[in-house]
Amino acid sequence: MTTSPLVTGKQAPTLVRKAETVYAIIDRHPGSSFAVTLGFFVLCFVAFAIRIPFWADEILTCQMLRLPDFKEILRALADGCDQSAPLFYAILLPFAKLSTTSELILRLPSIAGFCAMCWGVYAFAIRHF
Repeated sequence: MTTSPLVTGKQAPTLVRKAETVYAIIDRHPGSSFAVTLGFFVLCFVAFAIRIPFWADEILTCQMLRLPDFKEILRALADGCDQSAPLFYAILLPFAKLSTTSELILRLPSIAGFCAMCWGVYAFAIRHF
């Protein structure tokens, strides 16, 4: 059984030139390239957040957010109802005021946190490498 290479004959130089062109654009505009890539990932995460129903831990989070106030959430956490940190609920509480049934709304803080983490890694890498 023989396998054919993905790039053959005349295609190889053309693909190499296209790859070099893309690399040159990224090298000249690293911030823009990062923003476009991050934007693509955010769109993918939003699509995921809309289409995928809540998982078991997210259902528990929704139930915790339905408690009357933050003191009740802290009591429930002290009783061992969930393993998440109180700060997580403090961040989610304003979003829960909008809706506790929308997958996207309750996942938005996590998406924003991911974006902030990516930006931090990018800023660190640009300064130190």
